[in-house]
Amino acid sequence: MDNRNSLQKGYDEVKDQVGTRKDAINESMQYSDRKDDTGEKVADSLVKPKEDVKQETWTESIKNAGISAYDTVANTLSSALDTVTGGTEREQDTDINRNK
Repeated sequence: MDNRNSLQKGYDEVKDQVGTRKDAINESMQYSDRKDDTGEKVADSLVKPKEDVKQETWTESIKNAGISAYDTVANTLSSALDTVTGGTEREQDTDINRNK
């Protein structure tokens, strides 16, 4: 019975280690084109202790939420501006150039 419990605990720990690192890598890769430390974060996720990785995953989640919120606000304001002005400047420039 002790062997089975030890094996189960070992299996659960490996599963938690893999899951923790997978989550960390997924968070690091999100918006990677807008963050300059993605490669470093992915590498850290593979070699740092599990508890450090979990803490950094929370930090990346917060950073990603901030980027997402910024994008949402920027898109909303852009859409509102387009509605008020009747289109984007690029569309207006194209219309002006067609009429020449």
